[in-house]
Amino acid sequence: RTKTGWSTSTDALERIEHAHPVVPLVIRWRMLRRLTDTWVIALSDAIDDDGRVRSTFYPARSFTGRLVNAAPDLGRVPKKTPEMLRIRHAFHAPPGSLLLSVDYEQLGLYVLAHLTGDPALVEPLRDGADMHTLTAAAVLELDEREVGYAERQKGKVVSFATFAGQGASALALQLGVSAQEAKTLIERFDRRYAVVREFQDEQLRLAQEQGYVTTLAGRRWPIGGLRSRDPLARSYAERLARRATHEGSVADVSRRGLLRAGEALKDAGLTAMPLLQILDEVLFEVPAPELDRAAAIAADAMRTAFDLRVPLRVGVRVGTRWSDLEPFPA
Repeated sequence: RTKTGWSTSTDALERIEHAHPVVPLVIRWRMLRRLTDTWVIALSDAIDDDGRVRSTFYPARSFTGRLVNAAPDLGRVPKKTPEMLRIRHAFHAPPGSLLLSVDYEQLGLYVLAHLTGDPALVEPLRDGADMHTLTAAAVLELDEREVGYAERQKGKVVSFATFAGQGASALALQLGVSAQEAKTLIERFDRRYAVVREFQDEQLRLAQEQGYVTTLAGRRWPIGGLRSRDPLARSYAERLARRATHEGSVADVSRRGLLRAGEALKDAGLTAMPLLQILDEVLFEVPAPELDRAAAIAADAMRTAFDLRVPLRVGVRVGTRWSDLEPFPA
């Protein structure tokens, strides 16, 4: 409920989706309208004479260090639903070439394991365990064998929300549970990943002491507002200080992976080239005869971008259309 009446936001409607047949229709209409306005029309207008869509890249626009692109923002082309995936279906490689995707697997967890040295992260990642299943088992107090898809998804939400510094109220809203239940989940999470919490507390102390935190690549991220008289501004700054080193370091790895892959392909005399970075994924255009070498070179360059406690892993996919990429060994 808002100050003026009952909320009709999409988030609010999704929580009552099964209450009346009209609710899912409203949600779907909004989604299709947003796709049309934000993507179908905008991308159609952005097509150049040669059939390509070009974006403008900004390497220093984000505090996190992420590569930002705009007009259009191709890094945000959606894929969550079949309707959204049809937007990606419009993008395809030119004749004789393929699209190659190299994507870091659970990059945030690997970087956090390196920064904190928390055995609860390092050891399972080295063993190739499913971290979201382990987290779900810990916070829901289940045996790992009892964790199904729904429980794993809940563990995933708790992981991302808690590592990002969200409180019980925000987590409760995401999971559709009471604030007390969310508080209990966070407490169990903190017990399992106690070293992570100690690391986050130390980052806050450093930010308060020196006014910034330092990422894996040595970048300084200034944290303002820690001495603000506004409690909301100060609380936001404290949450940012706790997570900024981790977020910035994840960006360091993904950016260096992109650069190293591009350099390695060029040094090998290949014409394959990076087209786009989408969070922890790099999309390349590769002439078909170069595919095997390009995939191996790009994957190795991204895996070895940083020497972490637990070696990085990547997934490789290939296809002619962005929506239809299939796993590829590399």
